[in-house]
Amino acid sequence: GGRQVKRGTVAALAEALTAVAIAAWIGGIVALGAFTARIVFRDLPRDLAAPAMSTIFRSFDGVVVACVVLVAIATGVRLVAVGVRGRADRIALVAATALIVLGAIDVGYVHPGIERMFLEGRTLEPAFAALHQLSSRSANLEAICAILVLGAHALGRKRE
Repeated sequence: GGRQVKRGTVAALAEALTAVAIAAWIGGIVALGAFTARIVFRDLPRDLAAPAMSTIFRSFDGVVVACVVLVAIATGVRLVAVGVRGRADRIALVAATALIVLGAIDVGYVHPGIERMFLEGRTLEPAFAALHQLSSRSANLEAICAILVLGAHALGRKRE
């Protein structure tokens, strides 16, 4: 009885922490990529827009790191609290793990690579375009993983 309620409460708190971290992370990516970058590059000369966006994205990487850590902790806590009870929990665990890995690759490799090439004046090289495309695809995959995590958590609760 009581122990089960406590485990369920811990799992619910971990899911809430995951949802908040995902909302900040994915919401920020959408706001920066779909709105901020588009408007800044439309309204400012490229020699002003590019360094501004570089600074904004570098700053936001701190948010991504914090969210990666929070999702990892919350996923671990939830796993210890309730384990893997079925398909929904497996989906949530795999999607959260993929989200964590994608976020780490972004802030550890993709974003620093884009910034380094920008600072070196190599923005016209195919490698620069390839890193930008990788960053965009990663953001799309992160959004899909986020939906899977949150959907699987909701489905798991519905079946309890």
